[in-house]
Amino acid sequence: MKGRFRKEALYLLALFFSLNILILLFRRDWFSCVGDEAIIPNEPLTTPLSALEFRLLSLPLLGPLVRLFTFLFGLTFMYPVASRLTKDGLIFVLLTVSLSLCVLTLLMFLMGMLDLLYLIPVLVICILIFLSQHLLFEVKTPKFSLPNLTLHEMCFLSLAFLVILILSFRTLYFPFIAADTLGRYGMEAKFMYLSRKLMSINDYPLLIPLSYLYTYMCFGGVHEHLAKLIDVIFMWMLASSTYLFGRDLFNKKVGLFSMLSLCLFSWFALGEPPTISQDGLEALEVPSAFFFSMSVFFLSRYALKKKGMDAELSGLMLGAGLWCKHALLIALPVLLFLAFLMILDKKIGSTEGPLIALLCSLLVCFSFYALNLRFHGYLFEQVVYIDTQFYRPIELSQILSNALMHREMLILFSLLALPVLLVRRESRKKAFFLLLPALVVFSYWFFVHAKISRYLFLIAPLLSVLSGTFLDELARRDIILTWVIIMLLLPEHLYYSLGKEVFLEVIKNPLMSEEDKRQLVLGDLYDLEKFLEENTTGGLYLMGDSLLMGYFLEGRKFGGWAPKSMRELEGYDFFVMDSSLSEDFFDYYVGNQTEVFDRLNDERYFKKLYNKGRFTVYEICFPECSFQE
Repeated sequence: MKGRFRKEALYLLALFFSLNILILLFRRDWFSCVGDEAIIPNEPLTTPLSALEFRLLSLPLLGPLVRLFTFLFGLTFMYPVASRLTKDGLIFVLLTVSLSLCVLTLLMFLMGMLDLLYLIPVLVICILIFLSQHLLFEVKTPKFSLPNLTLHEMCFLSLAFLVILILSFRTLYFPFIAADTLGRYGMEAKFMYLSRKLMSINDYPLLIPLSYLYTYMCFGGVHEHLAKLIDVIFMWMLASSTYLFGRDLFNKKVGLFSMLSLCLFSWFALGEPPTISQDGLEALEVPSAFFFSMSVFFLSRYALKKKGMDAELSGLMLGAGLWCKHALLIALPVLLFLAFLMILDKKIGSTEGPLIALLCSLLVCFSFYALNLRFHGYLFEQVVYIDTQFYRPIELSQILSNALMHREMLILFSLLALPVLLVRRESRKKAFFLLLPALVVFSYWFFVHAKISRYLFLIAPLLSVLSGTFLDELARRDIILTWVIIMLLLPEHLYYSLGKEVFLEVIKNPLMSEEDKRQLVLGDLYDLEKFLEENTTGGLYLMGDSLLMGYFLEGRKFGGWAPKSMRELEGYDFFVMDSSLSEDFFDYYVGNQTEVFDRLNDERYFKKLYNKGRFTVYEICFPECSFQE
């Protein structure tokens, strides 16, 4: 590999390596909510740095400009080196934002280790990194050009944009509603902003929470609508990367149909059914799918077109994805498998490409996983009950039925495209690189028994390219037939959720009734919040999804997700339990502490106050006593 790396690649690898080494040099354990109290302060931590940050953002005329500049600069400060990596304008934009957010994540993680998690030091170092690029590289202007589209193609593009705009509105107007965004990443970002300390629920990667935190620091407070701009940006980038993949492998029209397929048939990770009671975008599914699709995109370009530096870029995108979601770890053995196939058949590509991608991906994220091993003894969290269904194996029939239930149109069109691609010799190799990522999802299902829909979304962009080739084949025959099929296959829920509920209920009646509010915040959760607000005054210990209550109960002391021992309930007056948690799961997670359920039925310790739907509220009768035997 002598002379293999260009100076731009060496710069990026040196930058990521340096940040990771500094993180390990100043290593410390960061706050985890599993089995510990998660007390969100009422007021932000006051320090000289936070006071300076507040004054800078509060200047009469300069303050708003500083807020906007810092936010935009954090998303784009890697553009000098990105301009050296490609001449294509779209790839340049995607690389600029991806590299900027990835470097920003590592930098903020390092600042957290140094107790300097403030805007001023982060911004100063970002400026220094930006200036170093200008000193080392001459910035090149990429080519920005709009494709020449026919009237029908403009209609397809408009339809795709319409769906994205509606989802953008939903995401910004209703921030942090779904369980993960509200109970995990939104809460993590809020905690980190108020305390200026790192926090990760279940030791989960921090790209999204730290991105939310950066918006809080830029705008001087917890502004959730602004934080969700991060998700909207990733949504637009995911649609763009899908278009890019289809265009680069096939042609402009396939790229356009691929983006349309993603918008119409994958629903952008909407809930089932996709109503306004669910978040418009899951916090991790869209960025994870984006990073993974970009990684596969660069790897396919390396193998098919022998483009310079694409193997390194593939690894960097995968490494950025690993700062976003643990599930992408399964891509590492897939890269090894691809390298093995290339050893057997040199026609597929050069063996060093997947190995370089593997090494580059590990270089981006090795500090995070090393710290997990150092402080907790494992690479990633051992229990995520929502994803693993309490570690009960899922049968193959259930996998297939769930997959078809959630993404049936995307899968159907992908299967219909395969005969067309496999018959043509020039398309077989391209089809191979589109199908290879399916190994990631099926391997994850096999080894972890994870739920289907969210992990199927990881390969939604690749499946959309397959669907795009089928739609393009139809368009060659009869463009009107293509329109008819698309309109017939539009999900029925899309009409109801995006049309009736959003526009009628929100735009015509933005205040909403109590029942609408109940639907908006996940039904039983809203009823529970109202009960606690009216009937309780003390600290709450929240278990399971009831942790979402911490979002609504401002200023209330609360703790825990699943307690490691009953002694942690001391100091709390009420215990809220999510009744959907099974005793089998609780035994596994807590360590066979079945006495918890016995205690709940003993009025000497607990008195049941409220029981409706999934949630039960207990009054802790003797909080001063120890529950340890």
